[in-house]
Amino acid sequence: MHLKTLLIQSVSYLLYLTILLSLLACNHTTGSDNAENNTEESGEIVIGITDAEGDFLGYTVTVESLLLTHNNGQTVETTPISTPVDFAQYTQLTEFFTAATIPAGRYTEATMRLNYSEAQIVVDDGNNQSVTIEKIQDVAGNEISSITMKVQLIGQNQLIIAPGVPAHLSLDFDLKASNSVIFDPTPSLTVEPLLIAQVNPEKPKIHRLRGPLISVDTEQQQFQMTIRPFRQKQGRFGSFAVTSTDSTLFEIDGESYDAASGLNNLSLKSAGTAVKVFGSLLIKQRRFEATEVYAGSSVENGSKDVVSGNVIALQENQLTLRGATLIRADGTAIFNHDVNITVDTGSQFTKPHADNSLIGFSDINIGQHITALGKFSQTNETYTLDATGNQQGIVRLRYTTLRGNVVPNTSSEGIAMSLQTIDGRSVSLFDFSSGKSDPNHYQIDTTSLLAEYDPGTALKVRGFMTANDTSETFDFTAKTLIDVSNVPAHLNVTWQHSGTTTPFTDDWPASMTLNLTDVGRFHHLVRSGVKTDINTLSAAPTLSAEDTGLYVIKDGASKMVFTLYANFKTSLQDKLAIGKTVKHLASVGHFDETTSLLSTQRIRIRMNQ
Repeated sequence: MHLKTLLIQSVSYLLYLTILLSLLACNHTTGSDNAENNTEESGEIVIGITDAEGDFLGYTVTVESLLLTHNNGQTVETTPISTPVDFAQYTQLTEFFTAATIPAGRYTEATMRLNYSEAQIVVDDGNNQSVTIEKIQDVAGNEISSITMKVQLIGQNQLIIAPGVPAHLSLDFDLKASNSVIFDPTPSLTVEPLLIAQVNPEKPKIHRLRGPLISVDTEQQQFQMTIRPFRQKQGRFGSFAVTSTDSTLFEIDGESYDAASGLNNLSLKSAGTAVKVFGSLLIKQRRFEATEVYAGSSVENGSKDVVSGNVIALQENQLTLRGATLIRADGTAIFNHDVNITVDTGSQFTKPHADNSLIGFSDINIGQHITALGKFSQTNETYTLDATGNQQGIVRLRYTTLRGNVVPNTSSEGIAMSLQTIDGRSVSLFDFSSGKSDPNHYQIDTTSLLAEYDPGTALKVRGFMTANDTSETFDFTAKTLIDVSNVPAHLNVTWQHSGTTTPFTDDWPASMTLNLTDVGRFHHLVRSGVKTDINTLSAAPTLSAEDTGLYVIKDGASKMVFTLYANFKTSLQDKLAIGKTVKHLASVGHFDETTSLLSTQRIRIRMNQ
């Protein structure tokens, strides 16, 4: 039996932990087990978690511990309690994870332990369908319940903790190198963990902070929160100060406020009120500025059940979400399910930067990302959230991300796209038959943006669906447009049956033009989530490898890593000469569509087992 295997090769799911020392004196950060270290020889750290874009639709595992090892051998635990995390939800933002006070000094190692015993992992199968992983194993085929990953913090990546000196560290749980998926006969995940450290990483994304309110200082335009990440309702994860600006938007108990009235109303709430904040971490200024603040019943882990996801169906007074995350008021959660949401005229509808008195059910269209608060119920396998007025239900429209390619536009206004995904989910999952929108010619309103793109341009667009109304000219109002044509391209190719002895068509290794005969399930270039079928290119991709880089050959249980391309080439030639076959090739680099040339320093080959 020939297994159809994918080594996840989209942009790696980055497990990114931003560690800032002495962020703000007014943060008064505390740690449950480190109070004795709160001296002049200690420093305050704040840790956040995020991920880069990839093919996982859901990757929920439990972070059991995160240890930093001092050069004197002492270890510092920075995770108060075990915390389930769906890393697939953190492609657009960073979640503040914990704050603690740790001893000053040089830290030489980071250790992370993940528990897979209750993992929920869903992956794109390459045919625009979601597949749930049924078995998780190590490279020897043994079922695993947990893994421990370590990385040395040496050389340029050494981590120095000193009073008054900010530190910045990212830990990359490289999913593309750590995970492979077998779809037949049973969807199985093989985990071979790889953790990579980087000091002073790129600028962080939008941050999210969740937890109970401590206090509000209206004169200083600040409020203090206890950090309770994800869906935690207990545990001492530290505290943090948030700065409100003139442009900060507030929603408290379903009511919207501007910055001044919002902060005043927040000051009237009692300590312990649930709060959620989106904002920007300003490292040089040592300040966290809020752009959106939600409090009271407007927050999950408050008094209501909460569901988030994308609308796949609309009926009178009811909408259905696909791949939803449901968080109960008691903190329990359900991931990746369809959920029906019931609304009525008493439901509250909100939308960022809009007059909410004018927002209603008619503003929701197929694909729209929403968060709804109400009362959950379950009948057999049917999940329902009552967000009607009787439950003081709230439906919040959220920014939605589209990916696809520009197509010729028959209109003189805006641009048109052929959609591939909506918030990372295949457009084929959404039923557009009942409305006016055509996903193959999706009209984007770019009135406020400079938007001149040639047909075929790969785009990432963020904004809101327009109403499902034939009077509407556009299907979507764009707030940001990103041309991803020149971002790093991830090439992912598999071959059918037992693989191929001729992965290249030319006189390899003088050049490496891919042999596309009998390619398998995967034959794509992916740029920031936008896929290009290499069979549709004018010419098969040619790989141009640098003399030095990271070149890997995986042959059964053996993995050979080369930093010199010449050595990689010789080893691969030797294997092919004795009749071994290539099953999978993955590479990343800059792709030139005019020449079909992929310039790369990273190639990964998997031989047929």
